[in-house]
Amino acid sequence: MNRNWRVATAIFGVVLAANLAVAEDKEQEGQAKAPVVFMTQQDHQNMLEQLGITKLRPGRNGDANAPNAANYDESKANPFPNLPELLRKENGEPVTTAPQWYEVRRPELVELLEREVYGCIPENVPSVTWEVVQTREVEAGGIPAVQHELAGIVDNSTCPDIEVRISMSLTLPKKVDAPVPVLMSFGWTPFDLERFRRPGSGQSNG
Repeated sequence: MNRNWRVATAIFGVVLAANLAVAEDKEQEGQAKAPVVFMTQQDHQNMLEQLGITKLRPGRNGDANAPNAANYDESKANPFPNLPELLRKENGEPVTTAPQWYEVRRPELVELLEREVYGCIPENVPSVTWEVVQTREVEAGGIPAVQHELAGIVDNSTCPDIEVRISMSLTLPKKVDAPVPVLMSFGWTPFDLERFRRPGSGQSNG
């Protein structure tokens, strides 16, 4: 009887330990998917580490005698006055055909902008699905146009607790049946500004 009791106790202990281990694994798995919440300084330090930055460059000094004094001389305001020619390849050859532009020169300029201005897009960046929220007819510079309010839904499958929606507007001529050039700028969209207007007035709260 005592032997059977000891065997039953041992089996119960093994089953209990296995269940606890599975529960712990599930708990750790759930914790791993939860978003990490940083304080401001922690977020700042984390970004520096991701970028490999160990020391920040100090800002300009108001002291004219300082090594990093602020510049007020217009002749020194632009240290890079010679911009690349748009229609000349990096090897100096002129761009004379559309294929040369799309296949050679345009990729060269994109690479320059990524390297020197905007930075490169990571290979594993989440995809964005764009949706049209609403459209309306307006006048842009006296020309009939159509404004589209767009929402970019970022794929959050790796962390469902975080939802990212990108607000964007696109204004195109009303009468257009071919691709048209588009200027891109960062800031409030016309649809965003509408939400700040005082009720019954044409002015925004800001």
